[in-house]
Amino acid sequence: MKIDSKHKISLTGEYNAGVSDCPECGYSTSPTSAYALGVADAPNGTVLIIQCPECFTKWYFHCRDTEFYDGHYHYFVTFLEYGINHWLNPNMTEKL
Repeated sequence: MKIDSKHKISLTGEYNAGVSDCPECGYSTSPTSAYALGVADAPNGTVLIIQCPECFTKWYFHCRDTEFYDGHYHYFVTFLEYGINHWLNPNMTEKL
């Protein structure tokens, strides 16, 4: 998976197999990529870092690849491009 270095951030939070549900408060961050902070390298592969809009807990899960595009990373970049990401502007500056 080719990831633009401007989207890479430090690994933070805990692994969450529940993907879109916050492990702390249960809030559903669907669509998940709209709440992503960036992409990080973890010991077990490339992951997407998510932040809950309710309790601000951070977690990550594996970026899923498909035969057509780079799965969750593709969604993350698409949300940035269309200004739908809740935390970041398209130029990766924070909205808050």
